[in-house]
Amino acid sequence: MLLLAGQRLSLSTDVALARRALEIADQKLSLIQATDVLAVRRQLAVEIASLDAVPKLDLNGIVLKLSAMANQVNTLPLKGDLDQPEWGRSASETEEPTESGSLQMVGRVLLDDLGKLVRIRKVDQTRAPKLEDAQRFLAYEKLRLQLVAAQLAVLRQRPDLYQDSLKQARAGLSDYFAPDDRVDGFAASLESLMARQLVVDLPDVSGSMILLRQVIEKRTLSE
Repeated sequence: MLLLAGQRLSLSTDVALARRALEIADQKLSLIQATDVLAVRRQLAVEIASLDAVPKLDLNGIVLKLSAMANQVNTLPLKGDLDQPEWGRSASETEEPTESGSLQMVGRVLLDDLGKLVRIRKVDQTRAPKLEDAQRFLAYEKLRLQLVAAQLAVLRQRPDLYQDSLKQARAGLSDYFAPDDRVDGFAASLESLMARQLVVDLPDVSGSMILLRQVIEKRTLSE
């Protein structure tokens, strides 16, 4: 059972099964009333406590969150989607000046038109161009694929690929998507996921096995 505990912990990082194996080993050793065996049980207690202190990872929860976010990608607005219509001219601005209109009125109208033209040009210069259909498709698919790649990284417990995928998703969000509450919320979720751990440092549980082997060797030599 001690060998099984070490194998499960080193090969599959299965903390729960490793802990259970140590408990079973301790139960079996409790039937032997000997000082040397008591030392093994003392070490087992230390190792079980160290396994209890290992942070529990909710990898399934991370995968489900990424899957839900991938399904939400198409609901996010792209740059240019939320822009207001261009400045239009009011009915009063399109009316022909009457014969009774003064030169001062004509000058005021020209100045108003010039002011509106300047405003329109400023809006056009600051407004992000609306993406074409092919660009829209690629923007959505690129973001979705990064989320899928992050899911695979979780399943393979590859924190490097996980972080890289989420960073690329975050960059794509800034490059192609409009500043909007939905996009901001999506970005916040990405930041939260980037802070999640995929792996933890596991304790060494080989001490009890070493002690038990020493006990067996001594008893074999003494016989």
